[in-house]
Amino acid sequence: MLQHHLDADPEDAAAWALYGKLLLDMDETEVARIALEEALFLAPDDLGAACALAEVERRQGELVAGLARLGEVLKFLPEHPEASRLARIMVLQRFALGDAAAVLPITADQAVPVARACSIIGRALSEAHMRKEAVCAFQLAAQALPDDYNSLNDLACALLRSIPAIDGGHEESNSMLDARMLRALSNALMSYLRCIEIAPKSALAYKNLGSLLTNLARRGIYDAEGAAAYTQIKAFQLEPEDYSQRLLAASLLFDLKQLEASAALYSGENIIPGGDEEEDGGRWRLDVFVKGFTQGIDKIEEQILVSVDPARRAEALIRVGDILVGLGMEGEAVLFFALALQDEPDNIHCREAVRAAMSSRRLLHEAIAVSTGDRSILPPPLVMAWP
Repeated sequence: MLQHHLDADPEDAAAWALYGKLLLDMDETEVARIALEEALFLAPDDLGAACALAEVERRQGELVAGLARLGEVLKFLPEHPEASRLARIMVLQRFALGDAAAVLPITADQAVPVARACSIIGRALSEAHMRKEAVCAFQLAAQALPDDYNSLNDLACALLRSIPAIDGGHEESNSMLDARMLRALSNALMSYLRCIEIAPKSALAYKNLGSLLTNLARRGIYDAEGAAAYTQIKAFQLEPEDYSQRLLAASLLFDLKQLEASAALYSGENIIPGGDEEEDGGRWRLDVFVKGFTQGIDKIEEQILVSVDPARRAEALIRVGDILVGLGMEGEAVLFFALALQDEPDNIHCREAVRAAMSSRRLLHEAIAVSTGDRSILPPPLVMAWP
């Protein structure tokens, strides 16, 4: 019946699309392709026909062509259910081929839509905790657009999420790195470095690389403290108003015993002094750090509460508190721990630190004096931590 209708009205795009889909259901892919191409010639905006033709291309082994076509559909409707479903199938089909599969040839006109489709599916797979499959999707996107910052950044993030020893939220976060994980880690580092090459003025590019290096250093996987400090400081220099970045850079410098530079950052200086002074056979000048750090305590507290992202505020307060404890300044540290308890009331580390300080009346009075200037008033943050 449809054939008779099309003979009588060959300009009916909807009929051609329906005819093509029926043929596809019967696995008549060659004839279905002709019908669907005719439908799209008459109605280029028919997203349903485009999805059906993409499925024809998939069945005939033209994976890139199918992904590119779906990418065009997703450009107009990023949450198109059929386009998303088919793109996901194609990515998983590619993933099933494994590392031995040849690199897919992607032409210049296919690059952008292929990257778009793969990026959308990669994010969906990540949300579904299909980490390795997500890596495959982002690899295809980065292959299509090797100089695209977003594609490379997405790939690096996906690679890191696929490594249990790096992904802190993974139940196997303390596992050793095997050969596959090391390769993924290397590729992630290279992707982040490429992002910096593409966008050398992007603070985010340096933050991402610095966060990875900091993670590696603190987990004892690589000796990366120096590189982590450099990248985090570079990020701060590009965005000096980001106070949370200032704190992170300062804490890394402190870990490296770059005390004068760390104190300058903590106390609010934007210019990082060069080098460190030594005395007494190489002892680091703690007095320089303590002076600069303590002079900036009021500013540190104010800036954390006002400027730092609330999601990271407790982390920043705890970090400052830990440094104060390390310097023997428990009285000042207790305020920072108590403030952190307001955001994380179940944080055992903070609660124990506050209780330890409050066990001494002298330290309690010092904490009150630091926060209010009046020893007779107990600050509200400390009330929360009272045993």
